[in-house]
Amino acid sequence: MDLTEVSQAQLNDIARLLNQRLRKTFGWHASEEAMVQELNRFIKKTLHLIFKL
Repeated sequence: MDLTEVSQAQLNDIARLLNQRLRKTFGWHASEEAMVQELNRFIKKTLHLIFKL
């Protein structure tokens, strides 16, 4: 497939669809959801260390 014929908007749509797929590796969450959960855990842990909550 010649990707020069695919628009950036189409590539963005493909990336979005792939990132929204549920994955067994992430406990049947989408990779976007898994990333948000991981960032929230990191922020909570970091705040705990900074403020000794």
